Amino acid sequence: MIKEKLVNKYEDLFEKQIIYRGKEYHKNGMVRKVFKSENTYIAKVAGTYRNEYTIHIEISKKGIDMHCDCPYQDNCKHEYATLMAIDNKEYKTIKLLPIEELEEIKMSELLKSIPEDKLKKYIEDCFDIDDEIYKNDLVEEFEVYLPEKPRKYFYNTLFNEFQLETFSYNLGKFIKLAEKSLEYKKYQYAFLIVASVIEAYKDSKYEDKQKVVFINYNTFATIIRIANRKGNKTLQAGIQKWIASLKDKNYYDDIYLEDMIEMTK
Repeated sequence: MIKEKLVNKYEDLFEKQIIYRGKEYHKNGMVRKVFKSENTYIAKVAGTYRNEYTIHIEISKKGIDMHCDCPYQDNCKHEYATLMAIDNKEYKTIKLLPIEELEEIKMSELLKSIPEDKLKKYIEDCFDIDDEIYKNDLVEEFEVYLPEKPRKYFYNTLFNEFQLETFSYNLGKFIKLAEKSLEYKKYQYAFLIVASVIEAYKDSKYEDKQKVVFINYNTFATIIRIANRKGNKTLQAGIQKWIASLKDKNYYDDIYLEDMIEMTK
């Protein structure tokens, strides 16, 4: 039995002009990447002005659910072009890990936990640059005062991003949190974050070493070295056990990673 093409099955969801433009997009190679994880497809499609949009398409027995982050309010040409790519099996099958939903940040509790002098300085610095304070910036600056996130959160978040061959701000955000954790003597947490980043990078088999290890390995090594030197005996034993486990997992086939670990000793 020949399976009905998605573009035919869901053609009525698109306007005629959108279908025409979607076909042109696909023909001209504007669909850069498509990944399949179970019944979900995630695509990157080039936009008109050298930008790139992310498309999520989930197909189930109930039907199809599509979302594109472009400004168009209805089903768009990027989604149609992605359906054409799926019909042509122009996708890479990957495995994505579940991301735990974290508790919503209660600003009242966060503000209470920040030392008054640090909060005052942050506010003064913000008004020196701008007349506004943004919630996301404040949370990122003082994230070290929030409850610690589990290793699985850091690992799964970056593993998925590496699998999707995307490079978001999360890597830099996590490294910044590890550095701040050192400042506040949270040595165990700092090590947990860096170890999660390295393991996610290697286990995902992400190929762009320049973006992950090479430009960050001095920072990684410094964080691990300080955590090992300043942490208690339990943490020191855990770090040594983790370093030994890297050899068992063949992580040392990466020359940059091997050199970084040598720097921690």
